[in-house]
Amino acid sequence: MDELDKPQHMHDTISASPDQPMLFELASELRGYFTSQQAQAVGYGRDLLAYHTQTGRFIRIQRGLYRLRDYPSSPGEEVMAAWLAVGKDIAVVSHDSALDLFNLSDVTPNSMHLTIPHSKRYLQAPPGVT
Repeated sequence: MDELDKPQHMHDTISASPDQPMLFELASELRGYFTSQQAQAVGYGRDLLAYHTQTGRFIRIQRGLYRLRDYPSSPGEEVMAAWLAVGKDIAVVSHDSALDLFNLSDVTPNSMHLTIPHSKRYLQAPPGVT
């Protein structure tokens, strides 16, 4: 195990060896982004996640949302970040944003569109999301 993957504290024991390829695979499906829950599921406990953030390997976008530092930028990644920030099990990318994300339209949206159920409307939208 290399130095970057060592747990920093005794309570960071979800896994002695985090699954780097699995985290990369998860993040690749989400344009380089991942949630703290996804990281924990593949062996990155809170302390190890904080360690990689402090060393610059991961970029903390907001509470619970991270990005792999070396993952290449791509069109639509800000939509992906907003969707994950709201919750990918709660919201869906919709309207012009969905068309743009899947390259189904030539229209470039002037804002991000997410649709959430009425029961979750108390959630605050990330900046730029309508």
